[in-house]
Amino acid sequence: MAQLEILFKRILINSYRMTEIITLFRNKKCKKLSIVEITVKAGFDYYNSFVKFFKRKYKLTPKVYRIRL
Repeated sequence: MAQLEILFKRILINSYRMTEIITLFRNKKCKKLSIVEITVKAGFDYYNSFVKFFKRKYKLTPKVYRIRL
């Protein structure tokens, strides 16, 4: 049960972070920031993990998603 709780919390936290990243992508003040900088601001420790999570959720890389905004 504890492992399920940890997994749920991780998914919840990562979902919140993804919402924050999308907000930062849309923020005009953050246009000059790199995707790595935005990832760190949102609280992800590992860029590669973030990219995998992002691609699973949005079916695009963060770079392509940001360009399409």
